[in-house]
Amino acid sequence: MFCGQRGKNREAFAAAHPAHENVIKSDFRFRGVVEVRVIEAFRIKSADLRNTADPFVSVQYEQDARRTRHIKNRTQHAKWDQKCYFSVSETDGQHLFLFVLWDHDDISTNDNIGEAAVQLASLEVRGPNDVWLHMKKHDKLSGILHVSFSFLTTTQVEQIFWKTFASLVDVNSDGKVTTEELRQLLLICGDRRALEECQELIKQANGSTTECSVEELALMFSENGVGKEISKHWVVNPLTGKHIDDGHSLFSDLVAAVDRHTSQFLESGFVTTAQARAGWFTGLTEWAEVGVSPSTSSANGETKILVQDRSTGLVSEEFIPSVVFFAIKAMYKDHIGHFAIKNKSVLVHMSEKAGHKYTSPDSVKDIPNFIATYKINMAESLHQAQDFKNFNEFFSRELKPDARPIFEKDRDEFAVSAADCRLLGWQQWNDAKRLWIKGKLFSLDSLLKGVPSAPWKDSTLVIFRLAPQDYHRVHCPVSGRIEKIVSVPGALYTVNPIAINSELDVYSNNKRVIVVLESPEFGSVALVVIGATAVGTIGLLVQEGQQVKKGDPLNFFAYGGSTVVALFQKGKIQLDRDILERSQQPLETFIRMGDSLGRAQ
Repeated sequence: MFCGQRGKNREAFAAAHPAHENVIKSDFRFRGVVEVRVIEAFRIKSADLRNTADPFVSVQYEQDARRTRHIKNRTQHAKWDQKCYFSVSETDGQHLFLFVLWDHDDISTNDNIGEAAVQLASLEVRGPNDVWLHMKKHDKLSGILHVSFSFLTTTQVEQIFWKTFASLVDVNSDGKVTTEELRQLLLICGDRRALEECQELIKQANGSTTECSVEELALMFSENGVGKEISKHWVVNPLTGKHIDDGHSLFSDLVAAVDRHTSQFLESGFVTTAQARAGWFTGLTEWAEVGVSPSTSSANGETKILVQDRSTGLVSEEFIPSVVFFAIKAMYKDHIGHFAIKNKSVLVHMSEKAGHKYTSPDSVKDIPNFIATYKINMAESLHQAQDFKNFNEFFSRELKPDARPIFEKDRDEFAVSAADCRLLGWQQWNDAKRLWIKGKLFSLDSLLKGVPSAPWKDSTLVIFRLAPQDYHRVHCPVSGRIEKIVSVPGALYTVNPIAINSELDVYSNNKRVIVVLESPEFGSVALVVIGATAVGTIGLLVQEGQQVKKGDPLNFFAYGGSTVVALFQKGKIQLDRDILERSQQPLETFIRMGDSLGRAQ
C-alpha cells in the first residue's frame, strides 16, 4: 500500500513538472560551450530491496562522460547543484545529452534507476534552460531530475579562462595579486617577462604598480585582446599543464582546466556512461588490459570496443565476453595461435557447420531470442519474424523502402554509407596501415588479387564493419556501372578489430568478392566484400554491366560479422570531416546505410 501511494505521489509530481520535449529548432546555430548544471532529483524510486537509494547522476555528451558525487540514504530527494562544461558546434544539433540516475553500491555494480536524453537543438541558445527530466526504466517513471543548460559564447569562455587564471596567480588566496605573484606564474607558462613589464600589467588593471584584485586582473586580460597578446609567448597552459602546440590551443582545454580548479564540477575522465557508472572495484580494473587498441577498454573480464554513434554523438561499448576475447587474442596475437590458424580448413569447417545450422528449419527458434538480445527494430523489416523459414533468411532480411533514407538521393556527387556499420575512413591509404590495419603483408596487390591495383595507388580507404546485430545487406555507395566482379577464394578469419590490429593479414587472406564500379563522379571505385568466421555466404545482388544508383542493393551476408573495404582513387572523394577526425583516434563511427560519406572532388 505504501509503495503504491508513493508511486501515485511520483506520478502527481511528474504531472506538475512536465517532461522536456526534444522538439528540434530548425534554426539552431551555435558554436561554443554549454554549461550543464545537475541540480536535484525528486521522487527517486529505490533500485534495491533495502528501500533506500544512494543516488548519483552521470551525464554524457559525445566522448565525454561525467558524474556527480553520490549522496547517502536520500531515498526520494537528492540535491547536488554541480555543473560541467561541454564544447559544441553548429553541426551538433542532433546530438544528445544522456542523463542516467544511479544507485551507488560500495561493493558491486551501481544500479540504473532511470535515464533520459536531451537533444542539443531542442534548447534555447539564449537560455538558461531549466529542464525537468522524467527518468524512466523499462518505460516506468522512476524519478524526476532537475537540470539546467546555459550557452556560453567564445567571449564568455575566454572570460572564464582568465578569471580562473587570475585566481591561480593569487597564491595566498587573499583576493589580491602582487607583481611578483604574476611574474612567477608567467614564468611557469614559459613567459620570461621582466618585473617592470609585470608592474605595467598590474598598473593597467587598476592604476597601481604593486597589486590589484583578482577580478581586476581577469577583466584586464579578457578585454582589448591583452590576454591573447600575452599568451602568444606561452609554451604551457597553466590551467592544464599541457604544452601549447597545433593540437592544443590555449582555450581548447577549458573544460579540463576549470574541472581542476572548481569544486562544484562533476567528476570527469570518463568516455562512456558505462565507465562513469563503475563502482570502485570496476574502476580499478577498467584500463588494466595490456595490448588492447586505443579504441577498446576492458573491465570485469570483458573487452569493450568503443564506437561513437554519428546521429546521437554518444560513445557506447560493444562487449566481447572474456572467453571470446581471450580465444581471439590467443589465435590472432600469439605465435602459437598464428600457427594454429594457418590451417584454414578449421575455420572453413566452422563456417560450414554454422551455415548448416542456420539454414535448417529448426533455426527459426533462435530468431525471437536474437531480436530480444540485440533489440532489433522489426518495424523496419519488410517481413515479420514469423515469415522467415530459417535464421539466415531473417539475418539477411530486407528493410522497408523508406527505412533508410538516401542522403541527397538525386545528387550523384555525394557518396553514402554502404551499410549499417562501424565505419573508419582515411584520405590516405598509409594512414589506415599506420593506425588500424597491422597485418605485415597487407598491401593493395594482396587485397585486390586478380584486379590490377595501379588505379588505386595512394587511394582513399573506407572500412565498413558489420556486427552481428546490424542490418546485413550492403548497398552501392555511389552511382555508376558495375565494370568487373572477381571472386577470390580464401580463409574465413574473424574481422573483429582485435584480429585486424594483429600482425595477421586478415583482409587479404579471407574469402572475398571484388566489385569494380565505374562512376562519372568518383572514377573507379573498388568494393571488396569480405567474408568472415561463420560467414561463408556472400550473396551478390548485381552483375557485370549493370547500371546502379547509390543506395541500390549490392550484396547480402549470411550469419556473422562481416566487412566491406572501399577504395576510392586518389583525389576523387573528400570524406566527411567527422569521419576523418574519429578515424585518426582511431574510433569507429556507427553510421547507417544511406548516411553521408563524402563528396566528389
